[in-house]
Amino acid sequence: MKQRTTLKMTLMVSFLVIAALPVIMIGWIGVQTLSHRMEAEIFENHYVISRAMAGEIERFLDQPVGILNQIIEVFHSRRLIRQNDIGEYLDAVFKSYPHFVGLQIVDNKGVVIHNAPYDPDYIGIDLSRRPFFRHFLDKKNSGAGSFWSPAFISLQAGFTTLTLSCPFDKGVVAGKLNLSHLKSISDRVKIGHTGFSAVFDKDGTIIAHPDPSKVSQQVNFKDVYAVYKGLEGEYGAYHYDYKGQSWVGSVSGVEQTGWVVGLFQPAEEAFASVRQIRNLIISGAGLSIFCAMFVAFGIVGKIMTPLSMLIRNTTHVKEGDYSQFDMPDSYREINELAFHFRLMTEAVESRERKIRASEADLKSEKEFTDAAINSLTDTFFVYVPESGSAVRWNDAFRKMTGYADEDISAMKAPESFYAPEHREKFTGLNETILKNSGATIEIDLITKDGRTIPTEYSASAIKGDKGNIKYIISVGRDITERKRLESQLQYAKKMEAVGTIAGGIAHEFNNILGIILGNAELAVDDIPANNPVRHNLDEIIEAGMRAKKAVHELLDFNPRSRGQKVVTEISSVIEESIESLKPSLPESIDIRYAVLNPPGPIHAQRAQIRQIIANICSNAVHAMEEKGGVLNVTVDDIHLKEDLLIDHLQIKSGRYSEITISDTGCGIRPEIMPRIFDPYFTTKDVGKGSGMGLSIVHGIVKKYGGIIHVQSNPPEGTQVKVLFPAVEAPASET
Repeated sequence: MKQRTTLKMTLMVSFLVIAALPVIMIGWIGVQTLSHRMEAEIFENHYVISRAMAGEIERFLDQPVGILNQIIEVFHSRRLIRQNDIGEYLDAVFKSYPHFVGLQIVDNKGVVIHNAPYDPDYIGIDLSRRPFFRHFLDKKNSGAGSFWSPAFISLQAGFTTLTLSCPFDKGVVAGKLNLSHLKSISDRVKIGHTGFSAVFDKDGTIIAHPDPSKVSQQVNFKDVYAVYKGLEGEYGAYHYDYKGQSWVGSVSGVEQTGWVVGLFQPAEEAFASVRQIRNLIISGAGLSIFCAMFVAFGIVGKIMTPLSMLIRNTTHVKEGDYSQFDMPDSYREINELAFHFRLMTEAVESRERKIRASEADLKSEKEFTDAAINSLTDTFFVYVPESGSAVRWNDAFRKMTGYADEDISAMKAPESFYAPEHREKFTGLNETILKNSGATIEIDLITKDGRTIPTEYSASAIKGDKGNIKYIISVGRDITERKRLESQLQYAKKMEAVGTIAGGIAHEFNNILGIILGNAELAVDDIPANNPVRHNLDEIIEAGMRAKKAVHELLDFNPRSRGQKVVTEISSVIEESIESLKPSLPESIDIRYAVLNPPGPIHAQRAQIRQIIANICSNAVHAMEEKGGVLNVTVDDIHLKEDLLIDHLQIKSGRYSEITISDTGCGIRPEIMPRIFDPYFTTKDVGKGSGMGLSIVHGIVKKYGGIIHVQSNPPEGTQVKVLFPAVEAPASET
């Protein structure tokens, strides 16, 4: 069965999605929007501060320009000051503005004509090669205004200075400014704990920084992205990485000098407030989700608790326990479901009680039927005629066939159970059953081990609604014993008939022979010995005697003939018979005699015992004529505790004297085995046997209540067993 998601999980996920998804989406949108706005405000604030700082520096630079322009006006207007007082005026101006390092008035040739603080050694020095003067000459014709030299480190003062020059028609007024004031402006700007501000000249060299060493070393920050953008004239705030650290930098320009004023702060510190707001929003969203989960757990619990109990109750019902049905109060739909389930359970319980009662009745009836069917000694077998599938059978059928139940259920009738030559009997069985409501057939059953058992079946049918045969019921009986008895009866009747005919003929023939022999003997007495007729009469008498002997043999064949029964010890008789046979045996045949256990005496005539040995041994010698072999004769005393059945021969329990004669000859073919005791039946060539040997043996054995059994496996030889009932009496000679 495919594993499916549980209802509890589905409800939980649904509640969480419904509750948490809007919170997550709103929170995410809020975080993104607020973050962008706050970052924009931070950038704007940074840029405003940098712009304010640049404005302050511009105002700082405007002041010395005004002073120099004032000096030029004074120099032009001689009404205000005398020529000899210009030096003093410069000293006064120099002292009034603390950021001047020095003031100079240079004529159009670049010669210093006035200076402050006054230094007579400096008057008359040629400054025509100084940058500011060359700029003056370049810009004089164009009417340009003030000139700001690049910032430099004054070797005399040791701090950053620059030269501000303002040209006029008679020369140039130049003043050196002390830029240390820029650091004080920079120090006043506080950006967080680690932020700072700085001022860079047009080349990116730092001229004001919280760390004076960087100024003194004239470190160039042109590779800093924000500084680079400021030098390019793209003022604003930027977010960039520098040496593995993220920074926020805003830059503005100083109009007079082209300097760049920068405000720098690590991004982590700059955006700390953004991160705090973001974390606060995320925490709020998480708290909302947690609350949603708590509510979801409560709702799901209220739904799942009764459902779980309902599932538990269904498990009890499945196991047959209808007594436990506790359900807590829940939502209306679940309460209705529980109510109807309780009604359904009660209905199921009622039906199950009825089913159990019916099953008990059916079980009792089945047990009775099984017991009745299995008590039958006859086989009981039910099958479907269309498919041959077995439906029902009893122990007797299982025992007779030797198949297990699973084998029988997988086999087809009649193909699997009956001899092929008898299966055509099933062809008209259905029609016969339909016509006569039943049928009886005899058929050979083939067992699992290959044995053939003759059986008689009484078959009837179970018909369907349309009158067709649905099942065939066959009750079979092993008729092996009946067949054996019938065979014995037929054989006994045949032998009795033959014996009766032979006896009648023998008696009649014996009377005729008596007349012939009597008259022949009387004629012999009347005819001289030298008469040729005498020889013919002797031949008639000799032939008559042979015929008389044959008549006696016919009389011995008849089991009803009365013979004198005497108690005879057979071991000595058999030994004498064997000794008399040895001289007539060919050298290729070895005869062996053994007494296994001394046999008991029997009722028989010694001469007839000799005749039994002679006839059986004669047949054995004939079977070994071509190739030779061994002729074994044994005598044994056996005790049977129960009746035996050997090849349709019934042997009663008791004590027997057993004679066994076996040879290693060609054996007896199976097709002639049933006829070996028939009178005048022989397989020998003409003149080598009369066919009466085994017939006479059979008659003698039956006459004395014995049993003869012949077993042969061509070409391995033949074994003949003769059993005579032993008697408890002393042996006597005839």
